Amino acid sequence: MKALEDSGDEADAGARHEQELKAIKEKDPEFYKFLVESDKSLLDFRAPTPAEMAVGEEEPGDDEEDEEEDAEETKAKAKKAAGAAQAAKKVLTPERLHRIQDTVMDSFTSCKAALNIYHTAVRSIEGRAMESTDPAWKEAEAERKAKEEKKAEQEGGKKPKPKPKRSKARPGLLEIEDEAIFSEVIEWSLTNLLAAFHHHAGKLRKGSAPNKKRQKQKGKKGGKKEDEEFDVDPGPGAAVDVRRYARWLRVQVLVKIFWDETFFLLNHLVGQQMIEYLLRNISGPQAISWLWPFKKVRSLFIKKCILVWSQAPTQPVRLLAFLFLRNLGAMALQERESTVKKTPLLDDIIRTMVKGFAQAASAGFTWRSINSFRVMENSFVEMLRLDDSTAYRLGYVCIRQLAIVLRNACIAVNSHTDHSKSKGQATSMARGKNKKELTEKQRKKRAHYQQAAQSLVAWPFIRGVYLWTKAVGTLPSLRELAYPLSMVIMGAVKSQISKIQMFPFVYHCLLCQNRLGASLGVYVPISSHLMKCFEVMNIAIDKAFQKRRSSAGKDYAGVSQAKAPEVEVLTHFGEGQRYDSLTLEAVGGNLMFLLADHMGLLSQSPAFPELVSIVLIHVRKHRKHCGSEAMRRQLTTFIQAAEATAEQVRLKREALTEAPSFKKFLIFDADTQMAKLRVTMTKRKADEEKQRIEAETRDDGKPEGDDAKGDKNKKKQRKGRRQREAEEAAAEAEGAAGEAAKPAKKRRRKGGKEEAPADQKEDKVEEMAFSSGED
Repeated sequence: MKALEDSGDEADAGARHEQELKAIKEKDPEFYKFLVESDKSLLDFRAPTPAEMAVGEEEPGDDEEDEEEDAEETKAKAKKAAGAAQAAKKVLTPERLHRIQDTVMDSFTSCKAALNIYHTAVRSIEGRAMESTDPAWKEAEAERKAKEEKKAEQEGGKKPKPKPKRSKARPGLLEIEDEAIFSEVIEWSLTNLLAAFHHHAGKLRKGSAPNKKRQKQKGKKGGKKEDEEFDVDPGPGAAVDVRRYARWLRVQVLVKIFWDETFFLLNHLVGQQMIEYLLRNISGPQAISWLWPFKKVRSLFIKKCILVWSQAPTQPVRLLAFLFLRNLGAMALQERESTVKKTPLLDDIIRTMVKGFAQAASAGFTWRSINSFRVMENSFVEMLRLDDSTAYRLGYVCIRQLAIVLRNACIAVNSHTDHSKSKGQATSMARGKNKKELTEKQRKKRAHYQQAAQSLVAWPFIRGVYLWTKAVGTLPSLRELAYPLSMVIMGAVKSQISKIQMFPFVYHCLLCQNRLGASLGVYVPISSHLMKCFEVMNIAIDKAFQKRRSSAGKDYAGVSQAKAPEVEVLTHFGEGQRYDSLTLEAVGGNLMFLLADHMGLLSQSPAFPELVSIVLIHVRKHRKHCGSEAMRRQLTTFIQAAEATAEQVRLKREALTEAPSFKKFLIFDADTQMAKLRVTMTKRKADEEKQRIEAETRDDGKPEGDDAKGDKNKKKQRKGRRQREAEEAAAEAEGAAGEAAKPAKKRRRKGGKEEAPADQKEDKVEEMAFSSGED
């Protein structure tokens, strides 16, 4: 507490307080007397905070409290101070609050009183201590205990000596009874307290901040004072090393208390507007410069802001949390802390952001969350822009992790297949006889294989692929990672491409490949995979047709769904959706979009005629054997556009006066017929996506209480509507199946002439209208 009273040039603290509080003395003598008498106890409310209890060692810049006091003496002083504070407690009125606010720049006592009021307001939010509820504190405390146990083992099994417990937080000397005063105290403190600390910190020294030993030596009585040179202060809004201020020791404890209380406030606030206001005031460079000396508090803020960044329900709060992280990362690059830590601070921030992104993705992906993920992807790319070497290092590690997930999934599938082949033949002959129960080891092994296989077809992997596709396509420093990323995506596609049920996963991977090629301007071959998807789709259409014919005249209620599945927000189709007409319609429409997107991009290359010629051979084959008339029309439109584009590209090649650069793949403008088709389909896809997002987020503007009350009713209404639509569709399908059971011409066989049924409405598969093929 001595540092709080050292004023540098002023020897008598009492005389200084008399002079500073002259204005309050004239207007409110009683309150003036209370402040002067309570000056030393204004900051006596300090209690063990998460930052203080999670630390193991002190570092330069931390507050220099008297940690070596005897435990009994500390308790006695605490009881005595608590009794005195309770006796002298005053109610904070608006007049007294305004007097403190008006004199906070002129009086250090008023500054401490303002901090005391801020503490009182913050702690009134939650009656119980933060330690019992805050996950960030629990994590930090667990890490501290693990380090102590590890250190004890290294020293020979000795248990760490327990530290003396501090007294619990005591209430402030001023009591807040009005809600309006409470809000005003919180808002004013967040806005003005840091500026007050800057004012009372004194002049800015030249050079770097003095180390801890030098600060202690200068603070001793009788120590020689060196002639100090001062620099021009850039002002309260600039980012500087605050330890260079001449009176840093005087305000150090106050700043530490401010950040502890602010972290407590951030953990307990619920309203998004208040969280936004808090983050707006602490995310600037000037605020972060005052947080920088306190490493433990800083690490807690990083974890909390990453949690807010990944899970905030509103975009302004998410953006402000990202702004805090970005400014902190930029300051970390400037400071370059000289520690023995293995990883720099920026690496830790980005790694933790990757974990937060994966946790958000594991919660699911819907139309409501699509904008949130896009904001997170864009902000993550901005974090990688800060340092190229850090971006490449972490990009390499994360893409390698995606490859490990793919490898483990393939091993799990192959191991399960080999195990089934080796023991399945004899067991299948006598199924149900002499069946042996699996051992505990076998059950764990099977569960491990299932988890490894499921981790591939999951949202964390898919959104991770989207994230690094955007990062590699945007940042030049990550361009060398494009090939390994493409190989990982292709491996994931090959592992699931033969299953119509896994088409949504294949669609996401192929879409990322298209985006990677478009952003880098390179050739990423996916045509063969698209042709394989068409083949799988045609087989599914044939099976669906046979299934409908076999169910003719029967009570078949599962012929069609009430709504087509939305491939963009799925990882796979349900078991009953594989041969549904609306499912196959969605598959065909998205396949045509991927094909038009891919070939429309390649139409800007002089090699397009040669590239498209082989693709057209397979497209004509699939058109010939496709069982859907609507799909055949879309394939015909694609063939016509491809042939016309090939002729246009040949004319452009002949008009070239010199050989194009071999380093550039796409040299022509996007004015060909195939390029226009790509633009049209992309725009249509974006419009559909926008409509679905608006439909899902239409009720976001309503109060949370109304939304929570009506949530169950909405679910019941949607469920009832789906059931009615399913019953109507089943009735129509049953009638159509009865008509189809009547004698009719057989379906075209392989090598034979195609003969359509007499009534086209009888064949539901033939009636599928693919939404993405034509205008």
